[in-house]
Amino acid sequence: MILAAGTYNTPAILMRSGIGPADHLAELGVDLVRDLPGVGQNLTEHPVMWNIHAARPPDTSTAPMFQTALSVRHDPADPDYDLHVLPTAAVPTAALPEAFVPPVSEHPTGWDMIFFVACVQPRSRGAVRLRSADPSDAPIIDLGLYTHPDDAPRVAEAVRVARRLAATPPLSELLVGERAPGPDVGDDALADAVRRAPSHYNHACGTARMGPATDPQAVVGRDCRVHGVDGLAVVDASVMPTIPRVPTNPTTILVAERAATLLR
Repeated sequence: MILAAGTYNTPAILMRSGIGPADHLAELGVDLVRDLPGVGQNLTEHPVMWNIHAARPPDTSTAPMFQTALSVRHDPADPDYDLHVLPTAAVPTAALPEAFVPPVSEHPTGWDMIFFVACVQPRSRGAVRLRSADPSDAPIIDLGLYTHPDDAPRVAEAVRVARRLAATPPLSELLVGERAPGPDVGDDALADAVRRAPSHYNHACGTARMGPATDPQAVVGRDCRVHGVDGLAVVDASVMPTIPRVPTNPTTILVAERAATLLR
C-alpha cells in the first residue's frame, strides 16, 4: 500500500492507524501498531514576509513587468543561497488579502507591488499532532515559524535586499513608497517586524522524514517504505528530510518517480 496524503494528512492517517509516537497515541486511546516517534515531527516550511510598496498604475496593455526571482546568500560562506526575493507585477490594492495589507485611509495610487521575501533554508521546525482519533477532526498543525532564533534575522536581511532593489532605478521609478513593514521600521527593527507578520509559501514537508532505521526520528527508508511496517510506503512531500530551496512540487514529482522504480 502507498500512502500519499500530503505533509499534513499523511502523519494524521499514520497516527490514527497506530503508527507514530507511542505516548501521543496512548493519550488518544489509539492502539499502537508501531512506535515511530518521528511521525508528525520535523514539519518544515518556508517563512515569508510581504514587503509591500505602493506602485504607479501599470500599463496593462503590456506583459507583466516582473516574472523572475532573486536568490541570495545571507552569508557568503554558505554553500548555497538561503534567501529568496520574488517581486510581483503591480496589483490593485483592493485585491490583496486584508490580513497582509496595512490599512490606509487614502492610498496614493490604488496599486501595490509586493516583494515576497523568504528564508528557503529555515532552521525552525513545527509538528502535526492529532486532535482526537476521529478522522473527521482536523489535525493540530504548528508550523513553528521563527521558533529558531536565526530565521527572522535572515528574512529581515531579505527585506533589506528588497528595499535596496525598490530604491534602485529603473524599478524605483515604478514605485511610490513602502507600505509594509513601512518606512518607520528601521533596519534594526526588521526582525521583530518579521516575527509579527508570519506568513509562508505553502511548501510544508518533512513530517514522515526519510532516514535509516537506526535514526529514531526517521519514518521511512530510502525506498519510502515505513520502518517496521510490512507492505506500507509513503510517497509525498512528508518524506523529505530537509526542505528544498524551491517549491516542493518538482521535488515531490522526483520522489514519486524514484519511489515508483524502487517499489516496483
